[in-house]
Amino acid sequence: MNLFITLDYELFMGVPGTSLKSLVEPMSKLTKVADKYGVKFVVFVDAAYLYRLHQLKSTCSDLLSEYELVSTNVRELEDDGHDIELHFHPQWLYSDYDNINHKWIMDYEHYKMSDMDRCVLEKHLLKQKHCLMVLLEETQLLLELVDILSIHLMVMQVF
Repeated sequence: MNLFITLDYELFMGVPGTSLKSLVEPMSKLTKVADKYGVKFVVFVDAAYLYRLHQLKSTCSDLLSEYELVSTNVRELEDDGHDIELHFHPQWLYSDYDNINHKWIMDYEHYKMSDMDRCVLEKHLLKQKHCLMVLLEETQLLLELVDILSIHLMVMQVF
């Protein structure tokens, strides 16, 4: 019997907290327990959040630090043998960061994938998948056929 433990690696909107306290430290505690028993996770990383950090990191030192922290943590998870997969919350695509108050301004008009134009959604899903692949230093520039088909199927199921 195979048992897959899946975890969503994402920030909750509107809830105070940092990437360190909300993502990195809890994941570290979980992996320490999992390591004792030889357990590996399937970690679904919110690539839209990661991509938005990447886009805005040059505008704010907070976001640069956050991007580096999260990127390092995701790479460490993969290096430790955990499976990193795509997770996607479209509200990050058009969100912004308030540098003065140090908080995210979320775009709730694009909260659900079903609220988005199918072609736009597909383009963003492919972009987020590529972002995750580059982060994990995969040298293959073209997505595997299986990845492309699974994204197309996921988009078709939404509509």
